[in-house]
Amino acid sequence: MNTVLTRISQLAESEGITITALEQVIGASKGVLSRALAKTTDIQCKWLVRIVENYPGYDASWLLTGKGAMLKEQGRKNSLIPLFNDLASIGDVSDSDEIYTTAYIDPGDWFPAASAAIRYHNVGMTEYQPGSVLILRKKTNPHELVWGEDYVIGYGDNRILRTVQPAEDKDHLYAYATDESTYIDGRPKYPPVHISINRIKLIFQVLGHIHKRESHDRIYTNL
Repeated sequence: MNTVLTRISQLAESEGITITALEQVIGASKGVLSRALAKTTDIQCKWLVRIVENYPGYDASWLLTGKGAMLKEQGRKNSLIPLFNDLASIGDVSDSDEIYTTAYIDPGDWFPAASAAIRYHNVGMTEYQPGSVLILRKKTNPHELVWGEDYVIGYGDNRILRTVQPAEDKDHLYAYATDESTYIDGRPKYPPVHISINRIKLIFQVLGHIHKRESHDRIYTNL
């Protein structure tokens, strides 16, 4: 049966996050949504409002009634997203000139919420092989990051891809690499980065990645 709770699960799946992470984003106590899903009980209206506020790209009518498209943007399924060459070149995907964009790709059905993609040539994140294409979704509020998720973060003149975790105070975060390699003296090659949230200029959540093995052909089409 297609219920509001079912559609909340679909939204979370589209965002690439767990229900627990969704609870964190909307400021709900742990278990508020997951218990309702498990027991198929109702949830308070305020949590629906919080979901709509935090995920404005999703149609509120669809969330409440199941009618219409999940995303506000019609035809999103077959739309193209900009593909950037690397972390240094990714910019504001709303820029009309898109001077750093080299191509566009179709994220298809797997990533309906995607808004950009980059080629990953960096180090520090062992789960992403050099040459992989990372599928991203732009976020607007750095105070609503989900701890334990991977993000491209731009702050000052730096742009990094790391897993985020809370710092000792709410105005900072730690960005961790998953490569735990060390120098000969035991120091980590990729130490945690302590970032002031107020310095963050852009954020993209990593929804997934693609790595071709069968050939070296390009996976995108220039317009």
